[in-house]
Amino acid sequence: MLALIALVVIALASGPVVRLALSIHPSLCLAADGKWASVESRCITRACYRGHDCGHWAHPAARCSRLRIGDPLGEVYFQLGEPDGEDGGKLWWWASKMRDAKIVAQIEEGKLKALNCPLSDPSEFR
Repeated sequence: MLALIALVVIALASGPVVRLALSIHPSLCLAADGKWASVESRCITRACYRGHDCGHWAHPAARCSRLRIGDPLGEVYFQLGEPDGEDGGKLWWWASKMRDAKIVAQIEEGKLKALNCPLSDPSEFR
């Protein structure tokens, strides 16, 4: 009987159940260092890069200050979402839903080499 209870506890702590719990409430998502996607009512975590499921955000420029040169590509995707395009080997995103400017990231060997985020202070990217 104790083994059965242990299996139930382990199952409840497994990935799908944890993802469900995080998607129930935004504060749980934020506490788990995720981003709440309000339109989809779900939690986006850093695991999104592996599943190409980081979403598209209304104002990704607001997350540029969280990125640093040398960050892995997965962190870039987590912070900015799925790119809106690629141009000359550089990834780009619309800076906001107004589509007036682009964020451009240069990636080399899987790491952020340069970032141009027009709505942020360039000195933040050290």
